[in-house]
Amino acid sequence: MSGGRYQLKVPVPFTPGMDAAGVVRSAPPEAGVAAGRRVAVLAPYGCRQEVVSVPAHQVLPLPDDLGFEAGAAAPLNYLTGLFALLWRGQARSGETLLVHGAAGGVGTAAVQLGRALGLRTVAVVEDEAKAEFALQAGADHVVPGRGWPEAIREVLGERAVDLVVDPVGGDRMTDSLRLPAPERRLLVLGFAAGEAAARTSRPAARRRRPGRSASSTA
Repeated sequence: MSGGRYQLKVPVPFTPGMDAAGVVRSAPPEAGVAAGRRVAVLAPYGCRQEVVSVPAHQVLPLPDDLGFEAGAAAPLNYLTGLFALLWRGQARSGETLLVHGAAGGVGTAAVQLGRALGLRTVAVVEDEAKAEFALQAGADHVVPGRGWPEAIREVLGERAVDLVVDPVGGDRMTDSLRLPAPERRLLVLGFAAGEAAARTSRPAARRRRPGRSASSTA
């Protein structure tokens, strides 16, 4: 976004940051949160400041037992992951989930949510430190980013990958489409590699099964 390559084009100069957490200083009576309330904020940009001013609908109350760091990460990363896996991906317990960029924000959320939903999760990461982090987050298996399709076959054997979460884009998305798996669902959640996912099209006469999508964007 700061480089002008995101789909949301923000006039410069601007303050980046889509998520934050803190304590309400002031709010109108109809806002639904009062001064002193612990909240999380999800906004298009502008959150990397000590004080932010946002519309009431971008503010979410925080439970008392959830810290500010976790609270700031929850709305963007975890609600995105939950919507993607359950609503778009129709994830079911026992399925196999492949997560690209598994040590990033959305990737970590997908790994943890996958474990909570009873999925067998394979994390794709770039180095040993990120591999250890993904395992701590709950991944069942970790494979390196270089040569990951071959590494997946070594880990899973003939077992198919049912769901793919891809916040990276570029070649990761293209190679994910080539995985040999019937009824596979590919969830495109970003393009951190700097290249948007390629558009795919289907003949007008082709019909999809209800609730299933080979390529979805959340």
